[in-house]
Amino acid sequence: MIGDAEREHDEDRGARVAAAAIEQHEFVTSLISCLSFLPLETQKNVSHVFANLARRPEGCAFAAVVAQDAAILSSLTAAYKDERADFALLCGIMLREFARHEVIARALLRAPRFWHFFAVTYCSAQNSFLESSEM
Repeated sequence: MIGDAEREHDEDRGARVAAAAIEQHEFVTSLISCLSFLPLETQKNVSHVFANLARRPEGCAFAAVVAQDAAILSSLTAAYKDERADFALLCGIMLREFARHEVIARALLRAPRFWHFFAVTYCSAQNSFLESSEM
């Protein structure tokens, strides 16, 4: 989808992944809800894929899916209360990429869980500040 040292970026593959993420959003919801149980390297990969999906041309459609599913935003914002700074940081990266879309920014600002961003540790607070300043 994004390429690496051995393979070139495959735009067609990225488009297929984006289309599947939009069509099968139940999988996305399940993946995000169990993200904390996955190994750290897998969490990093999921975060990277989500950030890439948010930046793609289809990102607006995927952002609309994320905004409509309260479980996704709830899981990502709940991570800010997690004691593991690395997990909170990864969820913050995903939220920050999605918050660039107006529909997500609006949903985050109107949600009661918005205040979770400010009741956190220093590392998470720094990430929260970056995210809220981009909204």
